[in-house]
Amino acid sequence: MNRIALLGLAGLIAIATGAKMALDKKAVASIAPAPIASPADPTPPTEAQKTKVAQTSPPQNFQSHKISSCNGISGDANFREFPSLDPAAILGVVAEGDTIYLTGRRVSVDGETWYRATVPNAIAEPGKQIQPNQQGWIAGCFIRG
Repeated sequence: MNRIALLGLAGLIAIATGAKMALDKKAVASIAPAPIASPADPTPPTEAQKTKVAQTSPPQNFQSHKISSCNGISGDANFREFPSLDPAAILGVVAEGDTIYLTGRRVSVDGETWYRATVPNAIAEPGKQIQPNQQGWIAGCFIRG
């Protein structure tokens, strides 16, 4: 092969390679980068972080009420899965001074008036879980004071 033919062949190869590289760059640019996995954080969340997760926006159209006393005796209120004096109904407690949100529903069971409420924060009984803004029941004496 003569020198001109070699240069021509080399030029074609360069053009073909350049076009291939340009196509490869476009293909790579159109692929979203994969997220970088962060190592698992072995540090447990702080109390402030737990509280931040537990405190969420209050439900709309619900009446707010602070837990203060039951028949004149101050203290925490039992938060119940269903309206009953049965201890099995207790999910946890709402601390005195905490705000609950009444849904407007109430029933009379076991000689007590029970109010359906959403509770932003509650302390769960051992072996039970309470989600932020979970609904349950509060004895009427805590609503009436």
